[in-house]
Amino acid sequence: MSDRKQHYGVKFYAPHPNSLLAFLVTASEIIDNDPSAEPWMKPVEITDDMPRAAADWARRKNPMLEEYDGAFRQRAFRSLMRIGITADALANPTPQLAEMVETLVYEQRLHEAVESDLRGPTRTHSAYFSRAARMAAGVLFQTVGANKSAEWREVADILNDGIPNGKKGLMRDHIKRAEIRYRADLHRVVNGPVARSEVSQQDFLLAECVGLSGTIRGLRSVYALARKRIEFKRLTGHDLAVAIHRKYDMNARFHRAIELVDQHRKAA
Repeated sequence: MSDRKQHYGVKFYAPHPNSLLAFLVTASEIIDNDPSAEPWMKPVEITDDMPRAAADWARRKNPMLEEYDGAFRQRAFRSLMRIGITADALANPTPQLAEMVETLVYEQRLHEAVESDLRGPTRTHSAYFSRAARMAAGVLFQTVGANKSAEWREVADILNDGIPNGKKGLMRDHIKRAEIRYRADLHRVVNGPVARSEVSQQDFLLAECVGLSGTIRGLRSVYALARKRIEFKRLTGHDLAVAIHRKYDMNARFHRAIELVDQHRKAA
């Protein structure tokens, strides 16, 4: 079948539901929708009777929540020291002083909650990208070929994994178009929301490069491990991502995969 005939009716932004690209799109969307750790939240106590998804979320987010909590307490200590409370007294507080510290911390959390409510929902930078183009570009940036055309073709083959024999998949030109779309989206973000923020363009581009690379490596690791499990034997693409999330929590699997990938890279 010619490339032209295989192109007909196939769009990179509407991947075949059984493909690896569909898996990456669905899985990354699940991860992006993971509730964030907000400054006004307390660190979560993990209990034996807590649902697994909630416990996994707490394990992922508690380090950040503990940082917020520590910053609030340091502010409270500084405020109390300004009115004559000594560092020794704060290190060994009376019940009354401990209660005062907790009150000051609570007031800071309340302020953060009100500010968050006034700001309303924030739009993450990833929301400005075509998700399929971004995932395809992420795989492309980790692929080394003899030339650009060879890289596009190899990435198309990688992202078509899972598509039944005889069904149409992505071709070289689809990946080329996906890369063009990703770079256009990146340009728009850099010159739009990033330019209006306090983040430098260089810092954003570095964060995007590292973040996208990590996302692709982690999700491809989750995918490879899941395809080896008997329970997921008949599942690919979008359905595989949904099944993993329902049974094991995609976010937990993803972060565990990132840890394993990092361990392997350090050991190599």
